[in-house]
Amino acid sequence: MKKFLKLGLWMLILAIPAFAENYVRVSQENPHYLELSDGTPYLPIGVNLCVLRDTDKNGNVHLLDDHAALERIAFYFQKLHENGGNYCRIWLGMPPFEIETSQAGHFDATRIANIEKLLELAKKYGIYVKFCVEHFRTLEPRVPYAFGVVTFGKPIYKTNPPSNMTEFLNGEVGQAYYRARCAKLAEHFKNHPNVFGWELWNEVNCVPGGLDWTEKMLPSIHALFPNHLVFQSLGSYDSNWAPQPYERLVNMPGNDLAQVHRYLDPGAKLDVCRGPMDVLAADSVRALRKGNVAKPILSTELGAVQANHAGPSLLYPLDKEGLLLHDILFAPFFSGAAGSGHCWHWNVYIEKNDLWWQIGRFTRSIAGVNPIAEKLEPFYAEAAPVRIYGLKGKKSTLVWLRDSEYDWQRELLDKQPAVTRENLSVSIPALEGKTVTAYDPWLDRDVEVTQDGKNILLPKFRRSIILRAK
Repeated sequence: MKKFLKLGLWMLILAIPAFAENYVRVSQENPHYLELSDGTPYLPIGVNLCVLRDTDKNGNVHLLDDHAALERIAFYFQKLHENGGNYCRIWLGMPPFEIETSQAGHFDATRIANIEKLLELAKKYGIYVKFCVEHFRTLEPRVPYAFGVVTFGKPIYKTNPPSNMTEFLNGEVGQAYYRARCAKLAEHFKNHPNVFGWELWNEVNCVPGGLDWTEKMLPSIHALFPNHLVFQSLGSYDSNWAPQPYERLVNMPGNDLAQVHRYLDPGAKLDVCRGPMDVLAADSVRALRKGNVAKPILSTELGAVQANHAGPSLLYPLDKEGLLLHDILFAPFFSGAAGSGHCWHWNVYIEKNDLWWQIGRFTRSIAGVNPIAEKLEPFYAEAAPVRIYGLKGKKSTLVWLRDSEYDWQRELLDKQPAVTRENLSVSIPALEGKTVTAYDPWLDRDVEVTQDGKNILLPKFRRSIILRAK
């Protein structure tokens, strides 16, 4: 009963949209955050659900048929809803939601109906769906790329012209195909309140001239979807290529969100991408926020991969407690993002290890916080053996303390379980003169805090703990 009451409390205070029919928009009072069209705060908490696939007993990966895919979506939505999740991301270029037939510009009524069924489920479970309109990278037929099922080729658009991606993006015919696709989606879904928004292309820097194309396309797609957010994404922020295009996209007129992708990748050029998950996730948010851009920032793809994205990380089977997922969820929000971090590997990691409960621990950690009214500002400090991630508001302060000595390297590879910290005190100026309470997200319980002047004597904790102050 206690957990049920907690769940109901944060749903009321944060206006998590269980059955609410309001559109998502950028907050008019505080543009670093999102709200519903009735003005209540909305923090997107969820995961990517982009490619609906399964593995048979022989280890072969295959796409689910339409019926099985929708059943799987219903399972995911129920798990999200039970744990306070309210958001997911879907790729429309993959079955069962690819609306174009084998001929460009011709549309499949069955697949449109599948999207309608998806949004019926979204309404039932209080989920807002972010649709990624396209993801392909060539007009040639292409050998499936990821896990034997995802192809990044789309030969139906090779109609001479266009004969290649440059002609598709720059020429009138290719742009007309894309606009027609969006117009068909708008015909059916432009007024649906459970649509979070429309992402024009997955990681558009992977196609030639993608940012120039984005700049041209944003106004016309906004016109098709006046009630929804419209935005774009770039690839993993993992090397020196990233700062300039990310800065351009973040500041691009008409790009409603500042999205960032980043992975723990042993092959990444940037050192930070090979280190602790909380540090790499937080750093990517700060990289986008440093220009003080007045847009919400979201970490919309986070995860761990084998070197140079050769496949899901081999750490995942070892991470039964969700050490990585915990950091993925918490670090972006406590660094100034407009919601939780959104994990990419929903099936081979979250589902396989049954880690949905980690999402519930995040939602309970931020219970009662109104980021818009509070005008939250992030701060960061280090006081060994913890990293201090804080959000200071007008009346309230929220702090996530993360043990800096026990990350994935030490726990999962070196097999040294995190110790329980005892008799640890910290001094955090933002908490001075305030009554401090604590929540342990690993034990899912409130714990007592002792205050001695400027010092806070922390209760026993393992890996991390949340401090709240008013």
